Amino acid sequence: MNAALLNRAFQYVDDKYLDITEQERAPRGHGRRRSYWGVAVACICLILILSLPVAALAANWFGLRDLLLPNTKEARGGVYGRERVGLSGYQDSFEALALAEWLAFRDGYDIEGLVEGKVLESQYGVYDREMDRRLKEIARKYKLKLHTAMNVIDQRETAYRVGGEFMGKGLERTWACIYEDGTFCCDGDVLLEDGRLLAFQFQRSVKGTFNEALLNIGSVRDYEEFQYVTACGEPVCLAVSPYKSLIYVDFEDCFILINILEGSDAHITEEILREVADAIDFVVLKNVRMPEMRGDSSPG
Repeated sequence: MNAALLNRAFQYVDDKYLDITEQERAPRGHGRRRSYWGVAVACICLILILSLPVAALAANWFGLRDLLLPNTKEARGGVYGRERVGLSGYQDSFEALALAEWLAFRDGYDIEGLVEGKVLESQYGVYDREMDRRLKEIARKYKLKLHTAMNVIDQRETAYRVGGEFMGKGLERTWACIYEDGTFCCDGDVLLEDGRLLAFQFQRSVKGTFNEALLNIGSVRDYEEFQYVTACGEPVCLAVSPYKSLIYVDFEDCFILINILEGSDAHITEEILREVADAIDFVVLKNVRMPEMRGDSSPG
């Protein structure tokens, strides 16, 4: 455990134990008995720190729960197993708040009753002028831009547009959809060291732009969570459920989530997620640059 991690751990130890330990450092004239108590308390604190799961040492204690979109079933204490997370940031971000408000409007809108001739061209699920008006209103409310262009690009073009190759050994992606701000998504496969092939979905959402992307995770209560520092030196969150596994990280300029379509029922473990995370260069991904929108390079 390094010094930074140890320092973060102290926030989860009750202050009264730290105070007692500090007091026991001061010279006392009451013999050695109290000093044993001070040493004992210090040992207890150290045991507590070392026994804390790595997820508990993260700055965000309930990382996955804090991704739940506001007013989801889980957040309201409602139906088990119908939780959705936004793919643009945590639930208190402007991006997540805007998405929750948009979904509430869209879910109550009679899309099936719309006249076919009113369907509009858009980067969003907008079918008539009323939906378009409401979308722009929500974006303005949360000071977010709207996507204006999208290209479908092949593997090689993806690395060029993003600013460098970000997937290493064992990972192969298909074509990607990339937007004018650098937001992109793609599917792919990862070949594990044990020979298994796993399918994944990859999403990088650049902050400051409204994004409709979301993911149904089942129930947050089904997940075991961990924190891990990858081979490129970036800390990420790992989460495993019986049916799905996630790798995600919240950077200053973007939010990244990898959805692996298998879970512990298929023997996906923390170690396997570490292996996948180590094959991704998050340094390249977090340094967002505006891509050159020079058209499609893949039929998709």
